[in-house]
Amino acid sequence: MKSPNYKIANGNSDPGRGFGHICISVDNIQAACQRIEDAGYPFQKKLTDGRMRNIAFAKDPDGYWVEIIGQKPLEETKEIETTETSSYRFNHSMIRVKNAEDSLKFYQEVMGMTLLRTSENKDNGFNLYFLGYPGDYDYKNSPNGVNPVAGKEGILELTWNVSADVITITISDMTIFVISYQRGLLCSAVYNRDFWTSPRRLTTNGQFSMARRKSRARSTMMAIPSHRYGPVPRGPCIVY
Repeated sequence: MKSPNYKIANGNSDPGRGFGHICISVDNIQAACQRIEDAGYPFQKKLTDGRMRNIAFAKDPDGYWVEIIGQKPLEETKEIETTETSSYRFNHSMIRVKNAEDSLKFYQEVMGMTLLRTSENKDNGFNLYFLGYPGDYDYKNSPNGVNPVAGKEGILELTWNVSADVITITISDMTIFVISYQRGLLCSAVYNRDFWTSPRRLTTNGQFSMARRKSRARSTMMAIPSHRYGPVPRGPCIVY
């Protein structure tokens, strides 16, 4: 019997971000996802959600995320309505790390793992590193064009969010939180007595970050002055 006071921290919300998900690779991903849905389990992300249409995230009874990836191309399995669990593989576990260089050094040099695959996501501000013990597994080539390590088991995925520092500046009664990202990106949020704004988007030129003002009275847009190497206040925020 589950204790009513026992709470699960699935690693994907504050406080306590760290562990992210486990991943299972399946034979026919559309049929496998349908099987999960038919069994009554919710999805954090379905195959049809967002831009990445080749992965899904189901949620287990405790709310842990389970990534579902395919061992075959989507086009090859889209008309198949059956799935065989004996072909499933426990592909990887994902954890978030503070410093990619330090973590890679530990897992490679101390634990003897091999870096099997790297995925850099510059636009979204994170990199993924997949490590494991390859043995005779050919992790460099994919015969069918899918993820070359989709059929392997026991992989460790390191997720490194490339944010650097959070800098706080107070101007009058307004506080500006500037999160500086590597590769020159900046994201700003503002707080004062009346409202809290969250980041709207990152600019590529490092000149301004846009934030939406939320209040009961009105909703306006602000440009928060910032510099690609650190915040440079140039007077009050510009309200449009």
